[in-house]
Amino acid sequence: MKMSKRIIAVLLSLMFAFGLAACQTVEGFDVDANAEDYDAKMDLSENVTLNLAVMYDTNAFMYYKANAGGTAEEWVAPDGVTYRDGDLKPVWAEMQKRLNFTINDVSTAAATNVAGNYNAIQAANFEGVDIINANGTTINNEATRNGTFLPLDEYMGYMPNLRAFLNENAIVRATIASGDGHIYYAPYFDGMDDLENMILMRIDWVEKLLDTEGPYDTDRVITPYYTPYMPETLDTTVQAVLADGSGAQTIPKKYDKNIITAQNEAAVMDGASLVQVLKDHIDTNYPGVYAKRSDLFIGQDAAYDADELVALYRCVLANTTFLTGQSEYDAVPLFPREATSQRYANFWRMASIWGVRGTDARTGPGTMFYVDKDGELQSAYFQTDIYDAVERYNQMYKEGLLLQDFDKQEATEGLEGGSHSERLLRANLGFSMYDYNQTQTVFNRFDSEIEGFYFTPVLPPVADWNKDGNYFMFTDSWRGVKTEGWSILANVANDEAKLYRALKLLDYQYSPEGHKLMSFGPDAFLDGEIMYLGQPVPKLSDATLADLTNLAGGNYTNFYRRWMGGTFPIGYVKNQGMEYQTVHPKGQTGLDKNLKGLELGVIKHLTGNVAAAEDPSYLLVPTTFSQTAAEEQFITDNAPLWIAADGVILSNSSNMANRHIFADYVLYGFEGTMPDGTQLLSKEGLLEFFKTEIGGENFLTVRREAYHRMMGQ
Repeated sequence: MKMSKRIIAVLLSLMFAFGLAACQTVEGFDVDANAEDYDAKMDLSENVTLNLAVMYDTNAFMYYKANAGGTAEEWVAPDGVTYRDGDLKPVWAEMQKRLNFTINDVSTAAATNVAGNYNAIQAANFEGVDIINANGTTINNEATRNGTFLPLDEYMGYMPNLRAFLNENAIVRATIASGDGHIYYAPYFDGMDDLENMILMRIDWVEKLLDTEGPYDTDRVITPYYTPYMPETLDTTVQAVLADGSGAQTIPKKYDKNIITAQNEAAVMDGASLVQVLKDHIDTNYPGVYAKRSDLFIGQDAAYDADELVALYRCVLANTTFLTGQSEYDAVPLFPREATSQRYANFWRMASIWGVRGTDARTGPGTMFYVDKDGELQSAYFQTDIYDAVERYNQMYKEGLLLQDFDKQEATEGLEGGSHSERLLRANLGFSMYDYNQTQTVFNRFDSEIEGFYFTPVLPPVADWNKDGNYFMFTDSWRGVKTEGWSILANVANDEAKLYRALKLLDYQYSPEGHKLMSFGPDAFLDGEIMYLGQPVPKLSDATLADLTNLAGGNYTNFYRRWMGGTFPIGYVKNQGMEYQTVHPKGQTGLDKNLKGLELGVIKHLTGNVAAAEDPSYLLVPTTFSQTAAEEQFITDNAPLWIAADGVILSNSSNMANRHIFADYVLYGFEGTMPDGTQLLSKEGLLEFFKTEIGGENFLTVRREAYHRMMGQ
């Protein structure tokens, strides 16, 4: 990208003014010389009181909160203890016992989230607080400007577990370092080096459509709008997993006519003809590959592409009566979890089906960062293929393949339940979504009411990721460092007993014992071990799993945070082996297929291990960027509307500020007109809007400087 002389001059002045910070990189930590007194400093024989301001939301503090988020007046837990309002939850009670300290909870009782808690405590000048959890960028900004938080890098000799972890993970070190080169917080990971979002679908519907003979619907006709992604003809091969999962295989992907074109040429695009065209396509172009047609999409050996997926979506919509037994409501091929920008942003994340990079980046939909093959930081906002993807979504919307008015709760009004996903799945109307496996496949509980109900992940489609005609499976949705963590207040250094117990507490979460406690719970809630990704992990007891199901409806995050006190967004790495055990059995089958694809290397993915990356384009982008105050001010002055911290870009509509702009274009199309009369831009106009009108080029330029500095380049 060509930079203006003004931008170059400003950056040079920034680097000159802040040369020391700009040249610093976070390198591996050695044991501090003063750590020779480690045993004495970390002695646990004396009980120490720590003032902790740690919470998650209204229903999740360190203490049991009666009648909050599903809790009762009291809970008789699997450890035999009765927990009542104000009692420390099992994880925190056990942690207090193991480290011989007393927790004084100084969280803001009225806070509804982590940011609200932090803001209230900051307004009180952090009075009486020793440790607080917050957004990492917030902590770094406060520390560099006001010296509020303790520089943990100066105490790594007293934190051997955190030190070892950071030494092994250069991307993490780079991500959490502040603009002055210090580390002020221990980072939180909602799982690490593992798959995150997946395509979920009703696989029983796929089998019913492709493996039976109907009778298919003829009363619903699709009007075509969708523009194919795949070439009109193709003769290549792709890597897939063998049907039995025993290894990888190469299969042909060859056709003389794109499936979308073939469906569009049908005399009548009704349910019966659309299914027949897709069946013929599979039979002709994958001869001898699949035991049954549906395996193209749902098998362990799946190798479908985006256009075949859209063709399947058409079959779902046009066969509503055949699939659901009713015709009052349309079946919904693709829907978001909720009518919020945070959730329907999964549409842009799922744009990866068309080989768009960066859409599911850890930095969120407000940046869509990724690293290219040359090691340069890029953003999907400045690449044309994201705008092609948004246009395809609008075409799918016009075909009825997306939930209509998905940005409004009223879109599923009249159906039982809270979220879009619960309402549609409960009503036997929803087909697929892109989301977390555990929290959404919990709706397999509806299988007792709906015959055959089977909602589970499928493998990702193959795409031309490198724009070189080579099609393979790849996912950007890879777990890395989150944006939260916890930090020690700098004035704690004035009380030696508090200081070293606080350091012990932060470090303990990165020890095997602490990691196990915060991820799985105390030993009384466990029963043996299971294997996950080739490693033994604690097995949740039957009583714990029963409480998770009965009290929290199978939602593990709600159960652990509201009842157990685990998986808080503090500095630790959550073990996904816990989540795996809480996945509905039908959700586990699809997850296992994805894990097998990853194990065999058929599904390519990102990594935080620089040495393990096949090339720079496989590297995770840092979740946050360590920048100087001057760099942050430059962004404020020159990219004022780029709200990257919230992952939200302003809507074109003045009365819809907390809304991603892409929603407008999916709903109304490029150069379309919104209900309030706002005229939307062309694809080229929207690209220019991001680049110049809201300062995107300035924003990316500064982030690139930070990235290269963080990576020691």
